[in-house]
Amino acid sequence: MRFLVRAAAAASVAGFLHSNSTEAQESTVLDLIFECDVLAAHPADPERMVDGLSDDAIVPRIAILACEDAIKTEPNEPRFTFQLARALLAVGREDEAFAYFQKASEADYAAAWAYLGDAYQFGLGTSVDGQRAYEAYQKALELGFLEAEAQIEQLTFDPSLYTLPFVEFFYNGKYDQIAGVVNEPASSATARNYIFNVVQTLLYECEPFLKPDNVPALYGFRYPQGWTQEDDNTIAVAIQTEVAEYDAATFLRRHGCDGLIAQHMFDSMNRYFATNP
Repeated sequence: MRFLVRAAAAASVAGFLHSNSTEAQESTVLDLIFECDVLAAHPADPERMVDGLSDDAIVPRIAILACEDAIKTEPNEPRFTFQLARALLAVGREDEAFAYFQKASEADYAAAWAYLGDAYQFGLGTSVDGQRAYEAYQKALELGFLEAEAQIEQLTFDPSLYTLPFVEFFYNGKYDQIAGVVNEPASSATARNYIFNVVQTLLYECEPFLKPDNVPALYGFRYPQGWTQEDDNTIAVAIQTEVAEYDAATFLRRHGCDGLIAQHMFDSMNRYFATNP
């Protein structure tokens, strides 16, 4: 099955070859490439042999066959084990993919460690474990898989990134500190407006995460009994709307909607609005 896509391999390695390479040199390089490389290599893998493909560009059926064939030819090459795992993951065979990522990681294959991090963070073929995910990403980064740095950041909550402390209050469940501000007449309108707009921005960008019973509570929080339009007719409230959208965007840029930090935040917001209608 090797070299059935030799032409594609040649194009993929063009960036790795010098412009003055001889035909013999190019042939020598291509002898190192398997069809598995062309069909399932990762573009950030420091040990890849071709340019690589994104996860959603993998054609699982032929990639699995190609990588199984490559492993038969070179059973001790962790590159093929990792690439087979990617192909299996692309078709939803998560348990098998996880086992092969583990096997490749035992040979200190950097990209396999990064995918183990994903498996532990998102529960792909294993149970969710934030600590193991973090440690796997750290190992991947140490071994040269540079994209793991972004995943480490995704699993690291940094309160200093936010303009106001309410994001940190929610993350750490400091509901009493939220109450202390929103129940103070002098700060109530601006604080409630800020929190409401943070939650609304997150809801707009992510799948609805508030439980149905908590949606009325969110609006009741924003517009408490006795609220009038005059309460919002201040520059401070308008400014806090912009600040809230900025902080929500910062959170999304760093943590997304699906990771452990995001899910923890959404759970905390649900707990808050369940007890503060």
